[in-house]
Amino acid sequence: MNNCFLSPHRLQNVQRLLRFAWMTAALWLAVGCSSATPPPCTLGTPTAESDLYGTVCDPTTARPIQRAVVTVHYWAEWPDMVGQADILARTFSDLDGNFAFPELELPDPSIPFWVEAYADGYQNRTSEECTADPDEPVGVLLELEPEFLGVYGVVTDARTGDPIEDARIWIDLEPERLSMDGLMTRFTVSDGQYRFYGVPTGTQFEVGAMAEGYEQRAELHTIESTEAIEVNLALTPSDQPLGPHMWVHPTRRVIVGFLWSPDSNVSVLIGNTTSPDFSAETQTNEEGYFEVWEIDHDIAVGDRVRVSDGLTTKTHTVMEIEITGGDAENDTVEGITSPGVWVDVRQTYADEPFPMRRIQADSEGHWLADFSEAAGDEVSQQPLDIKPDCVFDAIVGDEDGDRTVHSYQLPNPWFIVDLDYSAVQAWDWPPDTDVTVTIGDLTAPDSTYHFHTDEVGMFFEGLRGYQVQAGDLVTMSDGTTTKTHVVSRLAVASIDVDADMISGVATPDAMVQIEVQVEEEPIPVRWIQADGDGNWAADFSEAVGPGDEDQPFDIVLGSSGVAQELDEDGDCTAADWAAPNTQVNVDPAADHIWGHEWLASTTLTLTIGEPTSPDFSANPQTDEWGNFDLNDIALDIAAGHLVTVSDGATTKSHTVTGLEVTSVDAVYDTVSGSADSETEVQVWAFKDEQSAFRNVVTDADNDWMADFSQAVGFNPEELEFNLEPGVSGYASQMDEDNDSTFLDWSVTE
Repeated sequence: MNNCFLSPHRLQNVQRLLRFAWMTAALWLAVGCSSATPPPCTLGTPTAESDLYGTVCDPTTARPIQRAVVTVHYWAEWPDMVGQADILARTFSDLDGNFAFPELELPDPSIPFWVEAYADGYQNRTSEECTADPDEPVGVLLELEPEFLGVYGVVTDARTGDPIEDARIWIDLEPERLSMDGLMTRFTVSDGQYRFYGVPTGTQFEVGAMAEGYEQRAELHTIESTEAIEVNLALTPSDQPLGPHMWVHPTRRVIVGFLWSPDSNVSVLIGNTTSPDFSAETQTNEEGYFEVWEIDHDIAVGDRVRVSDGLTTKTHTVMEIEITGGDAENDTVEGITSPGVWVDVRQTYADEPFPMRRIQADSEGHWLADFSEAAGDEVSQQPLDIKPDCVFDAIVGDEDGDRTVHSYQLPNPWFIVDLDYSAVQAWDWPPDTDVTVTIGDLTAPDSTYHFHTDEVGMFFEGLRGYQVQAGDLVTMSDGTTTKTHVVSRLAVASIDVDADMISGVATPDAMVQIEVQVEEEPIPVRWIQADGDGNWAADFSEAVGPGDEDQPFDIVLGSSGVAQELDEDGDCTAADWAAPNTQVNVDPAADHIWGHEWLASTTLTLTIGEPTSPDFSANPQTDEWGNFDLNDIALDIAAGHLVTVSDGATTKSHTVTGLEVTSVDAVYDTVSGSADSETEVQVWAFKDEQSAFRNVVTDADNDWMADFSQAVGFNPEELEFNLEPGVSGYASQMDEDNDSTFLDWSVTE
């Protein structure tokens, strides 16, 4: 005979329970099959062909307890059982307190299990861990201590109010720890009622219920005194099964799976199995979950989606479901599906539990989810103040719990006023719609403009004839939605490339967002609050948070971006910024030096050679744009010469390279030359309004060749280009900070 004894873990649990004042019984009695000193109760004898048998009795009277509910539990951690209830079997004790399980069908003989018994007027008792024995039946003696009533109530259908029979209900005295200790279970009777005995006074516990076809629900409560408390639980109907199932998101082109075999290969296909419209292989995680993204098929109503993990195969036909609109003012979301279908509508990207409504479509398939008032007592059923930009899912399911999901984001029209370009940019307005923009008082505006949104609801338009300035009231309206924004005093005052710092002014105490324009995400961002005088400074030299956008960024000459100050409803003033891309260009063949983006209208210092004792020096003047041009230099500029230019704020130097253009071949459409080995050469060709570009690398012999006879890409400047008479161009070599050695070339007759 294989008996189960009191384990050290169970003994620790007994010692913990002894600390409660209400415990007067001797809880050291073994919960097991035998002990050195025979208890008052004795274990009955096994019946024929029993895998598990036992006896339930009252240790204070040594009398059997009849009609006690006896259940067998196991941890559902094995692939074939994931997601199923962890109660394997259930029976009742007879008039002599005996019970038996003739066929204990464990998924695996090595799986540990526990035996639990309860009866009205007694506290639960659970055996220590047991394992099946193929040669002998397992015997368990369960002694139930008399106890007062602690928690009682009824489990009902939240939609109809009808009682739910045979719902599994539990109390967990340690809800934050994954343990069998402190866990008591019951099943409701025909009128949905349940009772728990022996819940310690002053204990916070979780009480919950689950039943087939319903969403699980749990609540936290505390026993304040020896008087029993009533906890009634209303379960929301659900089509979700306890086994493997899938959610198909046509709008997101995503398929996700739940409770499939853990760490297993899963095949997913859409359409006919022999010639599917889409197929993919993926892997489940340790919980049996998988995702398939970026499906290159337009998932439509009626498509058949098949998922298989080798053990289970399920098929779901994509159902009709659509959210057609949302009303932030009235806090409603509406849509269409098949007539009479139940729809779950929930706000996604929200704190759990997700705000949700369950409604039934009318005879024409229309439905309306009203979040303006509470739909029940649960947290998810409380009122929700819907905001523009909120995202909702509408979910419908088939008979075995697979679901079709439609996602929808409420429109959030907003606009930007760009101070630098004196322009407005609209986002998320209705597509293909006329929009009116006014500057100033609506009754007598300074200027009025009429624009049209594109297919995604946006436009970028200049305000011709008007220069936007701080304090302007800008109004944008499409006839349905009207938004206003007062242009702020936002400005970028300085950019320090050495300190990676950007500073400026804004409305006092306002929040300012500063972005750096980069080719690939993440976009470096800083959120800065202006001080009481409106001054702000954004430091990109150090990380300001854990996100990718919060990491340090090296601001260099040529870096650019935008600063934005948002108002309360998301409209904003924008000011562009750019670190000057100050450049020096040297043409040694023509003894010509010129540059761009220096301080405007400033006298520069230019030297060739060692700056303290130069071979040549001059003081060219920049124009109003910061450009300068110095010709007829009285020095034969050659490779190796150091050219230095300074405007007092910025100093840049460039060493002239050994770049040469040796041949222009109009027959083979090539330009050739020489430079230092394994260095890059940029070659441009121009004629009329056409241009072409090649980036080449010199070989080990210092030679390079740019071939324009064949395309090297799909951009216009990468296509084939005929080097015919009239074509001219240049070759250049740039150093690390974009200064260059520059040579002209042309095609002659």
